[in-house]
Amino acid sequence: MLQPVVLMSLCQAFRRRAARTWDLIDRAERSKHRLGEETITDPNSPYQSDTLITRSLTAVPPRIPVYCLYSYWAPSFGNPVWDCRRFPPRAHAYGCSLLSAYAVVRLRISAAANALSHVRPDMTPWHCLICCSGYGGGDLPTRASSYWRATRLEKDRQVLSLRPGADDAGSADLFATYARIAPVDSPPAYVLAAMEGIAVEERDPALQGLFIVSEGRGVAA
Repeated sequence: MLQPVVLMSLCQAFRRRAARTWDLIDRAERSKHRLGEETITDPNSPYQSDTLITRSLTAVPPRIPVYCLYSYWAPSFGNPVWDCRRFPPRAHAYGCSLLSAYAVVRLRISAAANALSHVRPDMTPWHCLICCSGYGGGDLPTRASSYWRATRLEKDRQVLSLRPGADDAGSADLFATYARIAPVDSPPAYVLAAMEGIAVEERDPALQGLFIVSEGRGVAA
């Protein structure tokens, strides 16, 4: 398992990257340049969060729909709520954070929920998912699953009351699939192939990359 000192230095690197990004945005605005948008903005197209939820939960095996954020804010902005039961609060750990796609849907539906102060309560430092044993022991996949279910599942369930009867990303059937996600006995074939350094000829076109964290015999992907 990676040691905390390694994870902290990695989060600091993400923090620096986020700071550079915001500096670039600030300089672009001051010089009246507009940066290209990387999100889906066509009102006739599905929202990116809806697409992520649908594709993740209809995949085999189903995947948890989540965003990875590079973030940074000034110390004067204050510290977020700390859910970790393993490590003491560290604001810079949010330099690389996870955000459930269901949280994005809920924030999108909520009026004027478009600021960092709205998003931050739903952000989770990624190392909490990997390292935290405060919500249950066991191997890495079991700990990660226990942490996510304890800290996210009920919050994400709020989407069902905001979009009752929805037949898209807010559907009860898709959320039921999400709620049933648990560690599998064996990783999918494309994960095993990547671990062995074998090129995958047939892969899911929606899967653009793969990040594998291993600890002994436990693998999270």
